[in-house]
Amino acid sequence: DMDRVLKAQQKVAEVANEYEMEIVQYGLEAISQDIENHYLTALEELADVLFPPGLLEKCRTAGYRRLVIVADAYLQEVPFAALRPKENEQRSYLGLPTERNGFQLMYAPSASIFGHWAKRESLSDVASPQRTALFIDPLGDLSENNPGVTQVFSGIESYLRAREIEVTRMDGDKATPTAWLTETPACNLVIYFGHSIAGPEEKEPALLLNDGAGIPAFITADTIYRKATRDLFSDNSLFIFGSCSGGFASAGMWDSDRELRGLSVAHLYAGCAAVIGASRPLLDSPTLLFLHALMSEIVEGHDAATCLTKAQKKMAALRNTYAHPHFWGYVGLMGAPDWRFLINRSD
Repeated sequence: DMDRVLKAQQKVAEVANEYEMEIVQYGLEAISQDIENHYLTALEELADVLFPPGLLEKCRTAGYRRLVIVADAYLQEVPFAALRPKENEQRSYLGLPTERNGFQLMYAPSASIFGHWAKRESLSDVASPQRTALFIDPLGDLSENNPGVTQVFSGIESYLRAREIEVTRMDGDKATPTAWLTETPACNLVIYFGHSIAGPEEKEPALLLNDGAGIPAFITADTIYRKATRDLFSDNSLFIFGSCSGGFASAGMWDSDRELRGLSVAHLYAGCAAVIGASRPLLDSPTLLFLHALMSEIVEGHDAATCLTKAQKKMAALRNTYAHPHFWGYVGLMGAPDWRFLINRSD
């Protein structure tokens, strides 16, 4: 019943907006237990509509441990990892798997495209150039208001260089659209932390970069899709968008009204192996924590799907407000789940 699904999805969206508004207006400390409980109830109700009783148990009994989500229409905005279905008579987060409950999750534009990804040669066997590009706070406002930005990325850079990984770092006015198109193709890991315009109301999804002189400059999903060749990016590259709605996808308006479009989808069309991004706006402080957790898993050599799941589990285990699924449940992986960052283990 699509009406029930829509109502349940709208309730999650409404409570998410309310939760976010409380944070913006009054701060994290002002979030009441009532709002948090209301949020969890909405996640449970949507899960009950999407996953009928017994379905997840059947998947587990059949040996499935990973679910591929091919979302349609408004379901693109659903935080599937944060849904709380009942499995084996117990409610738990769908995307935080244990021995008894939950699954590893990933997203795909369609079942046929996922089939194409699954048939590819295992990326774990492909020699990696071990090159990373960091595009950090192109407009400078995030660093100005949060000293943790510089601290976290300096730590990430040092961590990578200590392992003899080549790092290209673009801060502020160095993070230009030209740099995005010229520096990223040689890398197999690209991290963007900044602003983007990519939500459900935006007709032209774009990363908000810098023109080199301190003026905002856009690189749109359409630019990546139409002007770039399909093999612009390495087929062994992972793009991580630490930006508002960088992982959001919507239907139609490129070569076919049946296609998905968006920043993540455009980069996949342009040749990269996988993209990690969120389907709704992110706050900078929890995103920095998430990126730190994610990078610690990536450099250990885990595959992309496992890295994301482990990072989400770390966030959920925090002893502060950021453990709430609002801060990690909207992040998803689209692309080849077996991507991994190969590390020379000389130590």
